[in-house]
Amino acid sequence: MVWSVLGLIVAAGYISCYADVPITLKEAEVNGRGRMILEEALARFLVGLPASTTLLMYQGEYVGALQRAGIPLRQAISEVSHPDWEWALLDPARHADIIIAFKGDPVWMSAQEHRGDLTELFAITVPGQTQCVIYTPAQPRSESPKPQVP
Repeated sequence: MVWSVLGLIVAAGYISCYADVPITLKEAEVNGRGRMILEEALARFLVGLPASTTLLMYQGEYVGALQRAGIPLRQAISEVSHPDWEWALLDPARHADIIIAFKGDPVWMSAQEHRGDLTELFAITVPGQTQCVIYTPAQPRSESPKPQVP
């Protein structure tokens, strides 16, 4: 009798585990919705860019946008591209055609420091996600600033 009751308790425990969605999966589903919306919006913009476009982007969090857009990682200057990453953060307008900044990341901070050299194209805002701002150099990269003649 005791073994039967114990067996029923164990079986009920297993059945309840199969019936409920694990809390970690629930968390991933809730957090993942916003991330997927943001990545999809960014990917829609990236798909239209020429293959020769150089991107500056911190890939740590939203690298899925590049994957969705079919952009190879070698086309983006990121935290894994040393020493190009460091040089691009010092002068983003000179090193990238498109600067993708997520509020608070290193690219965002660099863009804030070099606002005069960049033109904001648009921002992507999704509730619960970090704001994404897309910039281009104020002057095309192929043009160098004309020296001032006194």
